[in-house]
Amino acid sequence: MYLKAWKDLYPEAEVIGPQGLDVNLPSVKFDYLFTAEKLDRTFGDNEIVARYFPGYDSKEIAFLHVPSKTLLNADLAENLPATEQYSKTGENAAGGFWTRLFLKMFSPNNWIHNFVIWYVFSKDKTYAHVFGKTDFRLMKRDVKVVSDWDFDRLIPCHGDVMETGAKKYWNDLYQWFLN
Repeated sequence: MYLKAWKDLYPEAEVIGPQGLDVNLPSVKFDYLFTAEKLDRTFGDNEIVARYFPGYDSKEIAFLHVPSKTLLNADLAENLPATEQYSKTGENAAGGFWTRLFLKMFSPNNWIHNFVIWYVFSKDKTYAHVFGKTDFRLMKRDVKVVSDWDFDRLIPCHGDVMETGAKKYWNDLYQWFLN
């Protein structure tokens, strides 16, 4: 992570992140940390809205750019293959047996993708000591918040920009949490 170098270049900018990142990057001064008590944050004049997912294994944050109805995220929703990201490499973004298999398994409306999100990435252990198993209430709550946002476009960290249909994609991807 190049947060410290970035903050040095842009000292007036805020550095934000999920709770725990400050422990992993002690040399970086965070201006705001999302926590289980601080799930939401608004930037500008309600221009950008953020929602923290403490029940997701990698502690994701979803962002909504309200004027353009654009959802931005890292690992919560991908749009693979990443042809835009590979466009100048000369490599085929969907080439190779393992890549094609991965793309097939992790496409929307595929039970394997839903299974992995439900059983692998949704690791809310908040109540594990009480129930003796993973509790999905946090993920259900946060997925519903994003589902209620007004968006049509997706800019993922992994994959191509989805210019339209992102809300349906989100709801299909997280259908197990929404039902």
